[in-house]
Amino acid sequence: MWQRLGSAIRVWNLGKRLVVPERIHSASSIQNSHAVPWCALACTASALPSRSRAVLTSALVAMLSLAVASSALLMPGAPVGRTAAVQPRSTVNMAAKIANKQVWVDFASAAECKPGTVVSGFRYGQEIAIATEKAGGQFALSNKLPPTGQPATFGELVGKGQIVEPVSQTAFNMKTGKPVGTWCPSPIGKLILGRLVGPTDVPVYPCRKSGNNVQVLINVNAKAQFEQNYWRGVLDAQGKVDGGYY
Repeated sequence: MWQRLGSAIRVWNLGKRLVVPERIHSASSIQNSHAVPWCALACTASALPSRSRAVLTSALVAMLSLAVASSALLMPGAPVGRTAAVQPRSTVNMAAKIANKQVWVDFASAAECKPGTVVSGFRYGQEIAIATEKAGGQFALSNKLPPTGQPATFGELVGKGQIVEPVSQTAFNMKTGKPVGTWCPSPIGKLILGRLVGPTDVPVYPCRKSGNNVQVLINVNAKAQFEQNYWRGVLDAQGKVDGGYY
């Protein structure tokens, strides 16, 4: 028993001679650098009893695995004693405000805008109605009238620069956009609409005749601004607006 223990101690001391090179570049260099210690261990193992030989074999396998792992850590590109610099996270600016951009845009041909009619056009994501009174006054307003959102093209021109929404019978000043008189005077307006929606202005715009067209001065970035606010609301809950998610 003492002889076996002494042999194991000698084998252990011999195994400690294993030196892992600082940099190992190929499998051939690994084999050459450990040729003498491993051969010595193999010869010693052959002289041991079967049980000790099995223990020594397991130790050799473990030591070989450790040598291979150590060589992988010492490969070029990962110098010993150096820590890779941690790059700071970049902040994604998704909250940059889009500025207004006022532009005169053609919305209808002058031939379509006959006295006593309301026509509409769709440009840059905006639907705008052009109302031409019999007296010759011309106005541009949103094609959705509060409180029901009915098209202005369905409204009635009653003169004095006013248009009446068809369902609630609310009159609007087409120059200022403000309601005129009683809010929602129709029966359904008094019973339901007036209780659900308070007095609301209709958006109005400057307009002019230019050549054969009628132009309206609008913010061509309005759609992009609306979509920016929408996606900010959706992404804010996930922390993606200011880049905190990334």
